[in-house]
Amino acid sequence: MSIRIWNIQSGKEEEIYRRENAVRTNHMAVSPDGKWVVFHDRVPHHALMVVESAGGEAEELIRMKPGESLLSLAWRPGSREIYFVKGGNPNQLWRVSFEDKEPRRTNLSMRSMRELEFHPDGMRLAFYAGYLEAELWMMENLLRLERSEKIFK
Repeated sequence: MSIRIWNIQSGKEEEIYRRENAVRTNHMAVSPDGKWVVFHDRVPHHALMVVESAGGEAEELIRMKPGESLLSLAWRPGSREIYFVKGGNPNQLWRVSFEDKEPRRTNLSMRSMRELEFHPDGMRLAFYAGYLEAELWMMENLLRLERSEKIFK
Protein backbone atom coordinates (compact mmCIF):
# COMPACT_ATOMS: atom_id res chain seq x y z
CA MET A 1 0.00 0.00 0.00
CA SER A 2 1.28 3.43 -0.87
CA ILE A 3 -0.02 6.91 -0.01
CA ARG A 4 1.18 9.75 -2.21
CA ILE A 5 0.80 13.51 -2.02
CA TRP A 6 0.53 15.44 -5.26
CA ASN A 7 1.06 19.20 -5.26
CA ILE A 8 -1.32 20.64 -7.85
CA GLN A 9 0.69 23.84 -8.36
CA SER A 10 4.14 22.31 -8.74
CA GLY A 11 3.05 18.96 -10.18
CA LYS A 12 5.38 17.29 -7.67
CA GLU A 13 4.35 13.87 -6.38
CA GLU A 14 5.81 12.35 -3.22
CA GLU A 15 5.24 9.05 -1.47
CA ILE A 16 4.61 9.69 2.22
CA TYR A 17 3.72 6.18 3.35
CA ARG A 18 4.46 2.70 2.07
CA ARG A 19 3.73 -0.67 3.54
CA GLU A 20 4.56 -4.01 1.96
CA ASN A 21 2.11 -6.92 2.18
CA ALA A 22 -0.78 -4.60 3.05
CA VAL A 23 -4.30 -4.30 1.73
CA ARG A 24 -5.18 -1.09 -0.06
CA THR A 25 -7.03 1.52 1.94
CA ASN A 26 -10.48 2.66 0.89
CA HIS A 27 -10.75 5.55 3.33
CA MET A 28 -8.45 8.50 3.89
CA ALA A 29 -8.71 12.24 4.56
CA VAL A 30 -6.34 15.20 4.73
CA SER A 31 -6.50 17.41 7.84
CA PRO A 32 -7.99 20.90 7.39
CA ASP A 33 -4.50 22.46 7.78
CA GLY A 34 -3.04 20.02 5.23
CA LYS A 35 -0.39 18.73 7.65
CA TRP A 36 -1.78 15.24 8.32
CA VAL A 37 -3.35 12.33 6.48
CA VAL A 38 -5.60 9.92 8.33
CA PHE A 39 -6.32 6.54 6.76
CA HIS A 40 -7.80 3.12 7.40
CA ASP A 41 -5.34 0.23 7.60
CA ARG A 42 -6.80 -3.28 7.51
CA VAL A 43 -3.81 -5.55 8.14
CA PRO A 44 -3.29 -7.28 10.53
CA HIS A 45 -6.36 -5.63 12.15
CA HIS A 46 -8.61 -2.70 11.30
CA ALA A 47 -7.01 0.51 12.56
CA LEU A 48 -7.25 4.26 12.09
CA MET A 49 -3.76 5.54 11.27
CA VAL A 50 -2.28 9.02 10.83
CA VAL A 51 0.88 10.18 9.06
CA GLU A 52 2.33 13.65 8.43
CA SER A 53 1.73 14.90 4.90
CA ALA A 54 5.44 15.71 4.75
CA GLY A 55 6.16 12.02 5.39
CA GLY A 56 7.35 10.11 8.40
CA GLU A 57 6.29 7.25 10.60
CA ALA A 58 2.57 6.41 10.69
CA GLU A 59 0.92 6.30 14.10
CA GLU A 60 -2.05 4.20 15.16
CA LEU A 61 -4.90 6.33 16.56
CA ILE A 62 -7.46 3.57 17.12
CA ARG A 63 -7.37 -0.19 16.86
CA MET A 64 -10.72 -1.83 16.20
CA LYS A 65 -11.78 -4.86 18.17
CA PRO A 66 -11.95 -8.21 16.36
CA GLY A 67 -14.99 -8.27 14.10
CA GLU A 68 -15.29 -4.45 13.96
CA SER A 69 -14.73 -2.55 10.74
CA LEU A 70 -14.26 1.06 9.73
CA LEU A 71 -16.48 2.18 6.84
CA SER A 72 -15.85 5.90 6.37
CA LEU A 73 -13.93 8.79 7.90
CA ALA A 74 -13.75 12.58 7.73
CA TRP A 75 -11.69 15.27 9.40
CA ARG A 76 -13.91 17.95 10.97
CA PRO A 77 -12.95 21.43 9.68
CA GLY A 78 -11.72 23.87 12.32
CA SER A 79 -10.86 21.08 14.72
CA ARG A 80 -8.47 18.25 15.37
CA GLU A 81 -11.27 15.68 15.43
CA ILE A 82 -11.75 12.77 13.09
CA TYR A 83 -15.22 11.30 12.65
CA PHE A 84 -15.59 7.72 11.49
CA VAL A 85 -18.28 5.12 10.91
CA LYS A 86 -17.94 1.83 12.72
CA GLY A 87 -19.67 -1.05 10.95
CA GLY A 88 -22.46 -2.82 12.76
CA ASN A 89 -26.17 -3.29 12.74
CA PRO A 90 -26.81 -0.40 12.61
CA ASN A 91 -23.59 1.45 11.75
CA GLN A 92 -22.43 3.95 14.36
CA LEU A 93 -20.84 7.38 14.09
CA TRP A 94 -17.79 7.84 16.32
CA ARG A 95 -15.22 10.61 16.78
CA VAL A 96 -11.69 10.75 18.07
CA SER A 97 -9.61 13.75 19.06
CA PHE A 98 -6.19 13.91 17.46
CA GLU A 99 -4.75 14.98 20.83
CA ASP A 100 -6.13 12.46 23.35
CA LYS A 101 -6.81 9.58 20.90
CA GLU A 102 -9.85 8.54 22.95
CA PRO A 103 -12.69 7.28 20.69
CA ARG A 104 -16.16 8.55 21.63
CA ARG A 105 -19.45 7.30 20.27
CA THR A 106 -21.93 9.93 19.10
CA ASN A 107 -25.69 9.56 19.36
CA LEU A 108 -26.06 8.90 15.63
CA SER A 109 -26.44 5.38 14.28
CA MET A 110 -28.13 4.31 11.08
CA ARG A 111 -28.37 1.32 8.81
CA SER A 112 -25.64 1.41 6.12
CA MET A 113 -24.36 4.88 7.09
CA ARG A 114 -21.15 5.79 5.20
CA GLU A 115 -19.40 8.40 3.01
CA LEU A 116 -19.02 11.19 5.57
CA GLU A 117 -18.49 14.75 4.32
CA PHE A 118 -18.35 17.88 6.51
CA HIS A 119 -19.58 21.30 5.44
CA PRO A 120 -16.67 23.80 5.57
CA ASP A 121 -18.19 25.39 8.72
CA GLY A 122 -17.61 22.08 10.58
CA MET A 123 -21.13 22.22 12.03
CA ARG A 124 -22.97 20.16 9.41
CA LEU A 125 -22.27 16.62 8.31
CA ALA A 126 -23.59 14.94 5.17
CA PHE A 127 -23.54 11.19 4.73
CA TYR A 128 -25.06 8.42 2.69
CA ALA A 129 -27.32 5.87 4.30
CA GLY A 130 -29.69 3.26 3.02
CA TYR A 131 -29.59 -0.07 1.35
CA LEU A 132 -30.55 -1.79 -1.82
CA GLU A 133 -33.64 -3.91 -1.85
CA ALA A 134 -34.06 -6.72 -4.31
CA GLU A 135 -37.37 -7.31 -6.03
CA LEU A 136 -38.63 -10.36 -7.82
CA TRP A 137 -41.17 -9.78 -10.57
CA MET A 138 -43.25 -12.45 -12.28
CA MET A 139 -44.71 -11.74 -15.69
CA GLU A 140 -47.46 -13.91 -17.08
CA ASN A 141 -48.32 -14.38 -20.73
CA LEU A 142 -45.22 -12.51 -21.90
CA LEU A 143 -44.69 -14.66 -24.97
CA ARG A 144 -48.32 -14.31 -26.02
CA LEU A 145 -47.99 -10.49 -25.76
CA GLU A 146 -44.73 -10.55 -27.69
CA ARG A 147 -46.32 -12.35 -30.64
CA SER A 148 -49.45 -10.25 -30.78
CA GLU A 149 -48.20 -6.75 -29.95
CA LYS A 150 -44.50 -6.87 -30.86
CA ILE A 151 -43.50 -5.20 -27.58
CA PHE A 152 -39.82 -6.02 -28.12
CA LYS A 153 -38.44 -4.25 -31.20
